[in-house]
Order: sequence, then structure tokens, then C-alpha cells
Amino acid sequence: MLGCLLCDGGMELDVPHLSLTRLGRIGTAVSAALIMVSCGGGGSVTDIGGLSVRFTPDQTVLPADSVSLREGPSLGDTMTLEVWGEDIALPTFIATFGIRFEPAVVEFVDFEPGDFFEQQAPSTNVEYTVPTPLPGAGRLNVEIKKFGTPLGSQQDGVLVKLRFRVVMAGATGLEFADAILASENGGAAQGVTWLGGRLEGF
Repeated sequence: MLGCLLCDGGMELDVPHLSLTRLGRIGTAVSAALIMVSCGGGGSVTDIGGLSVRFTPDQTVLPADSVSLREGPSLGDTMTLEVWGEDIALPTFIATFGIRFEPAVVEFVDFEPGDFFEQQAPSTNVEYTVPTPLPGAGRLNVEIKKFGTPLGSQQDGVLVKLRFRVVMAGATGLEFADAILASENGGAAQGVTWLGGRLEGF
């Protein structure tokens, strides 16, 4: 009741025997109550905290010739995941892959270029195609092409950075699908291990 009177304004508390110290304490308690309870009654709770996000990789010790998801910066309900190439043997010009996820739990936000394909080539010689999935679609498709140079990319580096947001509490696997690293003439690399992970909102 006190909270509603304060919200409506125009009313004064006339309590002559109440000390300033006690008033301060009451004001603090009222402020906390107003954050949690709406003045319209009914006891509705307002969520001011939001979700946090946590990533768990499928594997922490990476084998040679592997591509994996690696945790990057996070802020609140959003996290950047790096697609990391570990000791890639094939001089690579093309990467194509999908990432499957549960769209009720997470959504794709945007991407940033990596540095793997920029080896020995300017960024203008690398093309990234990362279309935003349709609403409700549980797959993100990525294609990266390097051109205008005879030098493919090898060894270590970030292929691309992908930013995801959790939209509800829960967890989803992030799994690579139809994943290929290829040479300049389109020949696919053999024996590459692709490792995903698990993204959780809480």
C-alpha cells in the first residue's frame, strides 16, 4: 500500500515522531519493494537481471587438423564464439559448414571476420557469407572463400567469430554439419575433426 501511495504521488507522510534515521531505512525498504512489486497490485515481479550465458566445449585438448568452437567475449546474454583452426595441414582456400542449434534457446546475432584466411592476403581477398537464419530455423550456414592469391591458409587461426544470444533459460548443443575445408581447386581436406559444444542460458 505504501508503495502505491508513493507511486501515485501527491500524498505526504505526516509522522511527527519518526526519526530521520528510521525514515531513511523505510525509504530503502520501499525502494526495494517497488523494484519487485508493481503499484497496480497483484504482486507481479519484474525481471531486471536478465540472462547470463555459459559455453562448454566438446573437447579442451585439440588434436591437429581440427576445427572447434572456442569461447570469446561475453556480455550479459550474448557470447562470441570463435571458430578455431588447430594445426591445419591443407593450404585452405574454402571453408563451408553449418552449425545446428535449438532456436528456442539461442539466436544468431552477427559475425566478425577471423584471421585464418587473412594469412598472406589482405582482407579484401576474403569473402564471408553468413546469412541470418530465418525465425525458428535451427541452423546457421557459413561460407568463407579466399581468392586472388596462390597462397592458401594453414596452421592456426580463427576462421570466423560468431555471436549468439540466449533467449530463454536452457541449454542447446552447437554441432557442426556438412563441414568442409577445401583447396583452391575445391578438393576437400581429409581427416579434419570438427568439435562443437554446448551453450547455456541461466
